[in-house]
Amino acid sequence: MRGLPAVCAIAAALAVASCADPSIVSLDTKPADSTQAENLGYSVASGAHCGNFESLDPAGTQGTWHYTCNTGDTGYDIVVFDSDSARLTGLATLSDMGAPFVARSYYAVSVAPSGPSKSAAAGETAAPSLLAPFE
Repeated sequence: MRGLPAVCAIAAALAVASCADPSIVSLDTKPADSTQAENLGYSVASGAHCGNFESLDPAGTQGTWHYTCNTGDTGYDIVVFDSDSARLTGLATLSDMGAPFVARSYYAVSVAPSGPSKSAAAGETAAPSLLAPFE
């Protein structure tokens, strides 16, 4: 019974640590797993003062991770890549979509589509100045 309080204290500390917010990391970090990707995405959002950061990926996603955040009425999609090949593929996809985006090291940011239709949203949010906080 003596060890029970110590075991409970360790379990409580682990539970608190697992619920902690992501850490701020250098924006040139190359993530090796989902935790590092989340840290990078969070750092990108924090640096641009973009709130309500949240993951858009199911557990177990690998290679490319998607997050969202917003400033005022504008939502942003943050994509984090774990390799140069994932980055090339992801940037090609963003280019094919035709919407403006900012890309750095192992992440890219675009304005999240919103509105009555995807084409209407692209027309309303295509202003590159909306991406200025991420440049």
